[in-house]
Amino acid sequence: MADLVCSFGQRAVSIIGSAVNFSGSTDRFLDALYVAQAMTADPRERARIVRAFERHALTSAYTVPLLWWDRIVATSSKLKGWSITPSHFIGQDLTDVWVDQ
Repeated sequence: MADLVCSFGQRAVSIIGSAVNFSGSTDRFLDALYVAQAMTADPRERARIVRAFERHALTSAYTVPLLWWDRIVATSSKLKGWSITPSHFIGQDLTDVWVDQ
């Protein structure tokens, strides 16, 4: 959840509060939700605020989060126990990976 708020949230808050708001939009309600989730210590309350943020941001559609990136992974033939996954977010447990000398 924190990653989503950081990556998507910073692009959705008003241009005054974010250097990466490429739409140039200003939405003080989103700004308030962004600050509120950052200041809330209770995980359940934070999740509720983040969902409200997402709902409002995606409904307003100032910007639409599209994922489009290349993933190039160069490895040595000595690397064992690892295989590429279709996502950057899964397969990050490296406990079974080793280098074959």
